[in-house]
Amino acid sequence: MKIYDNNKNLLGIYINDQDFKNEKNFLTDHSISFQVGTFNLDQGNVIQRHVHNKYERKIFKTSEALFMIDGKIKVDLYDIENEFIQTVIVEKGEIIVMLDGGHAIEILEDSKFVEVKQGPYDENSDKNHF
Repeated sequence: MKIYDNNKNLLGIYINDQDFKNEKNFLTDHSISFQVGTFNLDQGNVIQRHVHNKYERKIFKTSEALFMIDGKIKVDLYDIENEFIQTVIVEKGEIIVMLDGGHAIEILEDSKFVEVKQGPYDENSDKNHF
């Protein structure tokens, strides 16, 4: 499920088992700085070996993805003006990708999740609390 603000800006993507179409399915446009795709491949498929080439990219914001291993969290999503947009409950086996705007996370059950975001991370420059 794609989550948009009132101006149709993509804030995030909530992914559960129903979002896995046949083959590979990228949920983000190629121009977005954080690419998200789902893969539903049959046994025997091969993704040919490859390396990603080095080239300079400019990234002006940090996107995050949370992969829920166990538990349940509540994620409140905000637009770029810090206005509340939507709450998403994320449970075991689900993923939330936060591409723009702000967010708050409440742990509803004991939870294990993996956070993935672009680096490098600068603790003093990367985020503002509101």
